[in-house]
Order: sequence, then structure tokens, then C-alpha cells
Amino acid sequence: MNRLALLLCLVCLYPFQAQAQTPELSKFAKISVLTCGPGDELYSSFGHSAVRVHDQALGIDAVYNYGVFDPSGPNFYLNFTKGKMRYRLARYGFDDFLREYKIDKRWVKEQELALDQSDKQAYFNFLENNYKPENRSYWYHFFFDNCATRIRDGLQNVGQNRIVYDSTFIKNPYTFRELIRQNLPTNSWSCFGIDIALGSVIDQQAPAWDHLYLPAYFMAQLEHTTWKCQALVGPKKEILPEVPRDASGYFFKSPLFAFVLLFFLSLWFSIRNRKKNKRSRILDGLLFTLAGLAGCLIVFLWFFTDHTDTVNNLNILWAFPLHLIFGIVLFKRKLPAWTKAYAKFTLAGLAIAVVVWLLGLQIFSTVVIPIWATLALRCVFLLRSEANKS
Repeated sequence: MNRLALLLCLVCLYPFQAQAQTPELSKFAKISVLTCGPGDELYSSFGHSAVRVHDQALGIDAVYNYGVFDPSGPNFYLNFTKGKMRYRLARYGFDDFLREYKIDKRWVKEQELALDQSDKQAYFNFLENNYKPENRSYWYHFFFDNCATRIRDGLQNVGQNRIVYDSTFIKNPYTFRELIRQNLPTNSWSCFGIDIALGSVIDQQAPAWDHLYLPAYFMAQLEHTTWKCQALVGPKKEILPEVPRDASGYFFKSPLFAFVLLFFLSLWFSIRNRKKNKRSRILDGLLFTLAGLAGCLIVFLWFFTDHTDTVNNLNILWAFPLHLIFGIVLFKRKLPAWTKAYAKFTLAGLAIAVVVWLLGLQIFSTVVIPIWATLALRCVFLLRSEANKS
């Protein structure tokens, strides 16, 4: 390689990418925490946290982002389903980072860390060490190891006894499920899916420290954190403003609307079936088959994955895997003798689910109410129609 080519390569490389040793930051260096607002996609609904290192003297303006995953990796979707999500720390220019959030119309706020020169260098060294190929990947966990907790724990690692997180500003701690619902409307397909998939373990109260997995809580926590007995951050700086989102017509796309419509259609079919002394086989078959498939998913997530938040899922009381077999049977014109017994079994499961909810053993999505009502309605119809035959 000639000298000109070598010079061009060095110019194009990131200022400190090729260096074996982390450069010394100048006295003009600033390190800050960036907090980003929620987006429209499920993965972005809870906001985001990242770290910015800005040193004009060295020509550095980089963002360290712990929230990057690679969907092109081997067995990505299988590992995702099984709860083995591999995330990594990425580093790229601040302008590129900001451009993405501007396109997605998500707000961005910045909190500069009030660190002295030696502490800035120590934290910068920590970030650069994390960015080494052998260190940058980690096993992601939604509640306990994500983009916000990585920054929280990194500052704790560097600060040791110099940093004090005072979480007493959280007066009334929430459960993990309540924290999720602060970021997702209960009447949304995303929240409904999460409520179906996650078990009763997320209905326990989350310690104040564990609230910080949410970027908004971590941003608030930084305002109640000291470093060497001084405030860790100054006033927040708004980099990108919040953009109002259009929610018009949302209800008609929501799961509650869909399932209420399902209930009234089932009611209409039940009345019509009774008058004509017939049974809507397609309705019953689809209803129980879908409930059974949901039950199979619950069992899979509970027993056959590494997820720790999908165990003890009492949604299985109404979304029972054997409903899948019963649903297939219901497509047939002639029903077996055990139909009445299974209908009673389903009604018992629904009754127990109501008691579980009232006792607070697991909090179900309110969206399931019309589903329960529909299942109960068709079970009662089956009981009566089978009784008339005997």
C-alpha cells in the first residue's frame, strides 16, 4: 500500500478506532446521557437510552448504544422465541443517531454528566472497553439487562462509592405489569399480546431500582443521583421536541372492538341457532381452536423457553391447550358424548380465572372479558343443545 492510500485510510477511519489505547479526552470533552421518546413499533414503545461522548478538540461526537440487535444472525427468530436474545453495544456518529429519531418523530433529551476530567476519562475507558469485540455482546433481558440498565450499572461500576442513586423519589412503586402498561395502552394489540404471554410473576411489585429499566425512569433517576456528593446532571436539554401522534380512529383497530364485535356476532348466531335448532360449527370450531392455539403458546413459553417472565401464566385457565382438540371436534356435525363434560370444564376454568383476577393472583387484560363472555356463551349453548338431544 502506498503512502497516499494509507493516508486516505487513516483519514476515513473513526478518530480513535484504529488505536490500541483509548485516547486522552481534552478538557473540552462532555459526556451525557441521551433519552429518547417512544416510537410506533413495539420494540420502540418504551423509549431508549444511550451515551454521548463529545470532544471537539479530538473531533469525537459519538453515541454508545447498548440497544442494537442483529436479526440476520444465525437462528435469530428461534433464539428470540426461546428467550435467548443477543444484543450488543454499537458506536456511531451523533448526527447519524439523531437522524434516525428525527425520521421516526421521537423526542430526544440530553443530560450532561457533571464529572471531573479523571472521571470522564474513566467512564470513557469503560465504554471503549465495553466496545471491544469480545465485550460488546450481552444477553438481553427486558426488565433487568437492557439499554438503560447497562448505562446505570456502568456508571455504578466506574463511580463505586462516589455515586449514590437516591430512588426515594419513586413514592409508590408499581408492579412490572403496571410499568409496561404505562408505555402501552391496555387496549392495544401489543399490550394484549404481552398480557397473554407473560405470567403472574410480573404482577409482583418492582423495587425502585428495577423501575430504572425504563428510560424515562432512568432519566428521572439521574436528577436524583449524586457523584462525589454533587448533583450528577444539570438541567435537561431538549434536542428533538415531542411530536403529537394522531390517535383518531384507533378504537376501531383495537382488540377490544374486535372482541366485542365477536361477542355480539356470537350472540346473534346463538339466538339464530336456537330458533332454527342448528349449531354454527365454523364459529365454535374457530373459537376453540384459536383459544387452544393460544394455550399451546402459553405452555411453550412457560416450559420450553428460557424466559423467566412467562412462567406461572394463569391465562391457561381459559386459553387451555386441549381447546385445540375440542375446536377440531366442533367442526364436525355430530358431537361426541363428552361434549357436555368439556363445556362444563371450560366454564369452570373461566370461573376460576375470574376468582384469580379478583384475588389479584394475576392481573388479566380487560380485553379478555369479551373473549371469556363469548366462550361462556357458546359453552352454555352447547350444554343446552346437547341436553335437548338427550
